[in-house]
Amino acid sequence: MKTSLVLLFLTLPIVAISQESSNQLLVLGLTYSQMNYEEPGAMTEKGGNGGVQGEFFYGLGASWNVSVFGGYWDGRLFYDGATFSGTPVQTITRDYIADARLYLNANFSPFQISIGYGRRFWYNDMVISYRRRTEYNFVPIILKYTSGSIYYRVEYDIWAGGLNRSHMSDTGGGRTDVEFKQNSGTGFGGEVGWMFGSNPATIIFLNLHRWDVEASETGFDGVDLLVEPKNNTQTITLGIGLGF
Repeated sequence: MKTSLVLLFLTLPIVAISQESSNQLLVLGLTYSQMNYEEPGAMTEKGGNGGVQGEFFYGLGASWNVSVFGGYWDGRLFYDGATFSGTPVQTITRDYIADARLYLNANFSPFQISIGYGRRFWYNDMVISYRRRTEYNFVPIILKYTSGSIYYRVEYDIWAGGLNRSHMSDTGGGRTDVEFKQNSGTGFGGEVGWMFGSNPATIIFLNLHRWDVEASETGFDGVDLLVEPKNNTQTITLGIGLGF
């Protein structure tokens, strides 16, 4: 990711928020994530990459606020799998992931309860094979507990549908692109963070998250009847941010 893009992302919103009223809050951060994607018995993709994320809060009163969250990372993953014929394949992929969420937050100190709607998009280019685009739609439910400068957060994600678009035409041989509907899955995670200072406040956090997605509906690529296998994704993220 180009440094200039990161700086643009960070500085423009900071200038804008400095003139806002006290019922608004902007949190911006840099992240490093270690991701492990697995289709059991078939393939894995693993690797670590940097990213950016931000969340904007708008107060609705003493105990309620809404927030909009966005996160993005790109980079490389190490693919270890095989072709349709069983020939082993190892390669470095090109990837990016974007995560967007809208929350309604209720504050009952020291607890905060949040419910929202989220969408996760993963572009996965396996370079020597084919490209695929995967979308998850979900309803995140979060419970946060704050004690002094430390906070703890647990998350459960209710599945609201998914779609995998595999560009099988990239492989040739008369194959066409195919879409797989993903009807069942779940996500869960936890986070611990340390907040200190003011104007701006500094936040350091560690987040762990896991997706478990069941096998998709079948799809036909013009040659074979295919399915997106059962899979899981584990991510460990270390981040640092500023709150304004």
